[in-house]
Amino acid sequence: MLFRSGAATRVTALILAAQRRRKATRAAAAATNLGPLHAANHALARRAACESAVLLKNEPAVLPLAAGAGSETTIAVVGGFATCPRYQGAGSSHVNPHTLDVPLQAIRDAAPAGTEVVFVPGYDAARCRSDARAADAAVTAAQRADTVVLLAGLPSADEAEAIDRSHARLPAQMRG
Repeated sequence: MLFRSGAATRVTALILAAQRRRKATRAAAAATNLGPLHAANHALARRAACESAVLLKNEPAVLPLAAGAGSETTIAVVGGFATCPRYQGAGSSHVNPHTLDVPLQAIRDAAPAGTEVVFVPGYDAARCRSDARAADAAVTAAQRADTVVLLAGLPSADEAEAIDRSHARLPAQMRG
């Protein structure tokens, strides 16, 4: 069937115009050097996070982590959120940050020379299922380490709009 009304031609022209506009918008954004502004905003956000963190208990005075004694110090970082942090809920709270600190890299950057930083996922937060091998690997790494940093929390499926929780427990795969 042939289109004689010209509708296909008008739709094609509209698509091409939208593509040209998208390219122009991207080029304008790339020409604007927002790098220093993003860096300054990120530094401010980090400072605000550090100054507003609340520690409910610090017994037996484990924080801040000691500066370390060198090559004999091992830090085990346990939890998938160490490499893929959860910093928001789902739905309308979804944001696309310009810069996102990844906890595992931040720990490695801050660790003194000679400190071994070992990472084990320990659980599968994305699939919300227990994984006995991953849990066993986490226990072994924790037993061998001088310090353990555990990153636990809720999977995105549990942090969406219109979902009310009846408890404050961690998911089963994070409780062992």
